[in-house]
Formats: sequence, structure tokens, C-alpha cells
Amino acid sequence: AELYLDAASVGAMARGLDALPARTRSLGGTRGAQVFEARGCVGCHAGALGTTPGLVEVGARRAAVPTLVELADRAPFLADGCAPTLEGVFDPRCGLGPEHTRVATLNDADRGALLEYLRSR
Repeated sequence: AELYLDAASVGAMARGLDALPARTRSLGGTRGAQVFEARGCVGCHAGALGTTPGLVEVGARRAAVPTLVELADRAPFLADGCAPTLEGVFDPRCGLGPEHTRVATLNDADRGALLEYLRSR
């Protein structure tokens, strides 16, 4: 079924959206972006939206790659909700395989920089 709104409703909706406060995000720092690239994250999370078309192999299943835009605001994470926090996305217990767990070998500074970068998107 299609939904049609009259001009008054569209105008009211637009005014409501315009009244929302603008989001402010830091740029996440260049170190986090460097870690993101060095660990090969751009293989699946590419471009301005941080996604790729189609399905990819993630662990034992095929899944769509979600956009990274405003990622930090969409908990729980992963298709099955396995990760209640952004840090949990990299937990090997979520069964993602090497695509996400390769960050397990990062030192605390690089892991923190990567998480700051992801939160800033």
C-alpha cells in the first residue's frame, strides 16, 4: 500500500525535522582512519557510507554490509544483535571469523583510535 501525505502534513513533518538539533561529530582522528585502512576494513566498509553492495561472507554466513554512518547510534550491533556495544563487534565469541576479530591483536592505543574513528562516522 502506498502512503500519500497532503502538503500540510509534509510541511509539518519538515518543520519538525528542521527543529531537531544538528548532530555534531568529531572527525575521529587520523590514527583511527589509518588503523581502519591498515586492518583491511575498507575491503567491506568502503566509500563515504562505509559499505559495499551485495552480500559478503562474514564468518559462516552471508550478510549485507551495513553503513558505518552513525554506527555508534545503532546498538545492538551485528545482524543477530550479538554485540551490545561497539567494542563487542570485535569479540570472537560473536562468531564473525577473521573479518572483525583481526583487531584482537591491536594494542590499546590503536584499538581506542579505531573505536573513536568508528564513533565519529
